[in-house]
Amino acid sequence: MSTIDSDAADILLEKANQSKTDTIVIDAKFDNVDSLSIDKNTITSLNTILSESETVDYVKLNVGDSSLILNSQSLGSIATVLEAGGSRTVIILKEITDKDSFDKLKDNTIYEFSIKKSDGSPLNLTNAGTMRVTVPAGSAANPESKEIYFVDNNHIIEKCNTTYDPDSNTYTFLTDHNSYYAALGNDVKTFEDLATGEDTSTEGNIEATFTLNGPMPNGYEEYIVDFVVSVITKDTNGFVIDLTGNTYLPSASEPSASVAIDAKNYNVEPNASGEYKIYLSDVWSKIKVASGVNDYSNKFIVSNVFNDAYIGGTAVAKVSNISGLDYDADVTIQMIMYDAKADKSSNYFALSNALAKTLTKSNFEEFAIGNLINDGTDGKGTYEVEFVLPTDESKYPGNDYDEYIVDFILNVETSDTVFKLDFDGKTAFANGTPTNVKVQLTSFEVKSETGVYAPIYFSDIFAKDTMNNGGRVYNSFFTLSNVWSAGKGGSATATVSNITDLDDTVDVSLTMIMYKDSDNKSNHMVLSKPVTGSVEKSKVAEVEI
Repeated sequence: MSTIDSDAADILLEKANQSKTDTIVIDAKFDNVDSLSIDKNTITSLNTILSESETVDYVKLNVGDSSLILNSQSLGSIATVLEAGGSRTVIILKEITDKDSFDKLKDNTIYEFSIKKSDGSPLNLTNAGTMRVTVPAGSAANPESKEIYFVDNNHIIEKCNTTYDPDSNTYTFLTDHNSYYAALGNDVKTFEDLATGEDTSTEGNIEATFTLNGPMPNGYEEYIVDFVVSVITKDTNGFVIDLTGNTYLPSASEPSASVAIDAKNYNVEPNASGEYKIYLSDVWSKIKVASGVNDYSNKFIVSNVFNDAYIGGTAVAKVSNISGLDYDADVTIQMIMYDAKADKSSNYFALSNALAKTLTKSNFEEFAIGNLINDGTDGKGTYEVEFVLPTDESKYPGNDYDEYIVDFILNVETSDTVFKLDFDGKTAFANGTPTNVKVQLTSFEVKSETGVYAPIYFSDIFAKDTMNNGGRVYNSFFTLSNVWSAGKGGSATATVSNITDLDDTVDVSLTMIMYKDSDNKSNHMVLSKPVTGSVEKSKVAEVEI
């Protein structure tokens, strides 16, 4: 074993700067060395250097004939675990020679890549990011025909992104696990064969349909089945999405009502690394679900999901209406399983292929500024918002959106499926002069199948207000280019009042939006931040129509 102590970090940084490289190299290339011990202070110092340096991004650890490249996220994850308890970490990179415990895999070349505390206990890394490992092909027969797979003692779990270099006779692979790995042919079966993911996205959303192939993986009956949406972006400030999930029994054309999820305006918390993981189980626990089953782990276990009755059925996960995204993002959706007793973020097994898409920047929410005039607690149940359009040309989303339809969406969060409201909408030019675009409807009926969120669109109310719309077709003149040319610096005011037939206090929000397809309004982009208010139950009960 080779050892690195805390005085080394600054020296290594100086060497990297002198070499004009973006990588600090810690060299333990000695015969018979297959592990490297680094003290906690050195890990912390290296992580600080990578976080603060403008020139150095990686640390490369040469361990015997193998190497490991870590970024700041990986080092930060190791440092966090050591801070909770542990003075040193031991990194092991070696080919396993005693393979008796691997049973079915023992005829293959197997490697150990482990990160442990000095007492030998493994580090349970959370959000370790992507680590780059290079190992010698060693005893592998026909190494050019093989790739590296993440394995345990008897199961082939997941294929790694692998490159074989014939000149050095080495494999380089990417992983976020510290575990065992094997060099195997491309025809092996993994857990990823248990479900097949198909990209069923339409414009404006990312959708993946997973077909259950089975069979049930023996020994994992009590593992949790989940879906993970991974988002990698330069945006570290978080964003908002709609996430829906439906399941279909084999040959069924309608989704199962007992296993469904519909999360509107789900808030994804900021992440300093820009690497987000959104788990269906976490979303499930935060919202009211159709099945009424709040304990996800009791229902979605392997023995239930991969029951013979469900093989051939499908699960559909959809991400839409992403807002607040300041940069483009790479998104993947994958079906996974994990031990309920372990941390799922670093210990899950893939059950399907990962479906990848790119989300474009969606943050146009500074286009219009919403001001709350009346928050609904005035004693009359009135909620009123004014939106002011900018005059700054740089705020315009761009010519690609000229023909998008501008609309307003009122969201009412309630357990009721039918209620009524009065709506009054007015617009004004920049000088305050009223325009002829207005609506006024009383007792407008709202119906919502789930009753969780009831979306109400200004365009739908406009279409019903025949007195004020003069027979005009909303989509023919409410395009973004028209609104911009006529309304710079102007305003739109919406007033909601007399909400009746509700059994509880309701939270409301109004957002300016735009969409390409009027038949698919739910796939919209936001043009303002939501302006929130509420209507108290007692006030609702006092309203008279």
